[in-house]
Amino acid sequence: MQLDGLNGLRQIVQDQHRFTATSPDASHHPYVWEARTLLGDDAVESELKNLPEALRPRGNADRARKRKQQKASNPRPTDAYQHVHMLIHDAVQPRLHPVSMLPYQLIHRLTPPDWQRLTTDLNTEDPAKLRLLLSLFMRHGVPGALRRLLSLVRHEDNGVAFRALRALGHIQHERVREFALELLRTPQRFSEEATSLLRLNYRPGDEQLICMQLNGLQEQLKAGERQSFLRNVADIAEQFPDEGLLKLLTGAFPQQPCACCRERMLAVLIEHDAAPPDLLAEARLDASPEVRSLATEALSAAGRLR
Repeated sequence: MQLDGLNGLRQIVQDQHRFTATSPDASHHPYVWEARTLLGDDAVESELKNLPEALRPRGNADRARKRKQQKASNPRPTDAYQHVHMLIHDAVQPRLHPVSMLPYQLIHRLTPPDWQRLTTDLNTEDPAKLRLLLSLFMRHGVPGALRRLLSLVRHEDNGVAFRALRALGHIQHERVREFALELLRTPQRFSEEATSLLRLNYRPGDEQLICMQLNGLQEQLKAGERQSFLRNVADIAEQFPDEGLLKLLTGAFPQQPCACCRERMLAVLIEHDAAPPDLLAEARLDASPEVRSLATEALSAAGRLR
């Protein structure tokens, strides 16, 4: 839904319908709450009404009616900061499907003074409130929150710590780089996310620690974690295409389990004339037709230049 909006919601509804056909007790639809948060009540309700009756989540109309009544009696504040806190207040109340993210659209309404006040609000010790507040910070860089974010990445609540780490990824600062290198030197919680912090903070030579981490954790990392780790390496190489990083990208190419990410890695290497012929020859046999096409085109271009 974050990627495809209402099209994504429509696909999820269809998939969920097939699932509930085989598991009748799976009647709740938490994704509808997420959709309302991300896309808005009116857009979601209109989309659901256009679906065939069999596909509509059961009980959805009653929940939507109650939600509209609540909105009518408690209209959205025009002040974005007050709106954030109204949503947090509602979200932490006991409910069947709690909201885990604040609406992305709020970010565009928040002013610099609002972000300053929200940074102060991060001093709360309530994990539920912290997770909701950080759902905004993890999508928007706020340098003034650096000190608090660095403390929250060590929070005992994984949801709080992970969102704080994602928030640090938007900040360019030496202390963020130092924390990333610490994660690379001493593997610990979220070590596989260390490379995300270097996308704005990389310096030549850092690739040596990245390489050590990749070699040391290759067996321990799950496919999804390895995908994320290497995707971030490609991000870094795109911005800082130095020799060391491009060489690391070449060696890491066969370890990337994601076809789309392999295509991007190869594109970066080709763009900087750093794709060795043997890697291109291997990529011509890749499982992904896009990777095969990219490698074939690069080899043909190299042949024409001879």
